[in-house]
Amino acid sequence: MISFSSRALQVFAGTFGLYHAILGLINITSYEFPLLIWVSLVVYLFALITSVFYYKDIVLPSWIASINLVVAFVLPLFVAAGIGSFSPTTYATWHIAAIGTLLAITAVRGQRAVAWIGIGSLIFQVLAWGGISVLFTSGLIGAVLLVLGAQAAATALSQSEELATMFRELALATEAATAAKSAARIERERRINATLAGVLPQLEKIVESDGQLRAADKKTAILTEAALRDQIRGRNLTHPELTEQARLARARGVEVQLLDDGGLEDMDQAELDEIFSRVARELSNIKAGRVVIRSVAGEDWTLTMAAIQKGSEKPDLFLRL
Repeated sequence: MISFSSRALQVFAGTFGLYHAILGLINITSYEFPLLIWVSLVVYLFALITSVFYYKDIVLPSWIASINLVVAFVLPLFVAAGIGSFSPTTYATWHIAAIGTLLAITAVRGQRAVAWIGIGSLIFQVLAWGGISVLFTSGLIGAVLLVLGAQAAATALSQSEELATMFRELALATEAATAAKSAARIERERRINATLAGVLPQLEKIVESDGQLRAADKKTAILTEAALRDQIRGRNLTHPELTEQARLARARGVEVQLLDDGGLEDMDQAELDEIFSRVARELSNIKAGRVVIRSVAGEDWTLTMAAIQKGSEKPDLFLRL
């Protein structure tokens, strides 16, 4: 893929536009009223330099585009008056290609309507001045083709810029999602390692006591086993706030199950924090019974929470979030 810097393109456009002014300057003696040609050259060069170098953004400001439109209208009048009664030489109509170049730059820089209005004015003035006979000898066809090519280039640039923006946004979204998943995986690994670190002393105590644990140690072992089960079956449900409330609820005698069946992978962290905070608050108010917290994939909700008392047929609490 070949790429060009904006400065290189500016230099190329400015040099190409300057070429027409040089042709006019070389043929200055061919005009009956050369002063008008000098004025035309100054006006054209001012518009050219302003259009190419003045504004850094790709879209040309409306006031510069308006200047170019005025130049496209008055320049043929000045040059025609400068030619006077003499028959124009080959390069005496330099202004036609010059205006085409100026309007092509205007079109490329996002002011396509102005460019076509200007080329329409140029066609009318050239035909009114020289008739059909100058249609193929004055450079008018080339000027129209310049603007047409600029229109195509501007459309291609606009589409490529939109595609580039879309791909940049997609890449950023993918990068953010990857970073979030990586951070979540690292956090889960950290929690698992922390849980395992807490399990080892329990296992050593069981071995040392030959399985004969005191009541407090048995309760600690049961809570540790439940935390390990959460890491395996709960997966994405192992949020710090929810994990803490699950531990406290189990310590109160509540049976808590965390089951991850998908549904949380595509959610951002803010949404997860809000859901887990709500579930943790509800869990903190439950004093007995059994609680099942399950994430669900393929439904209109992502997580359910059901709390039921032993022997009851109806749950005390049922949430869909």
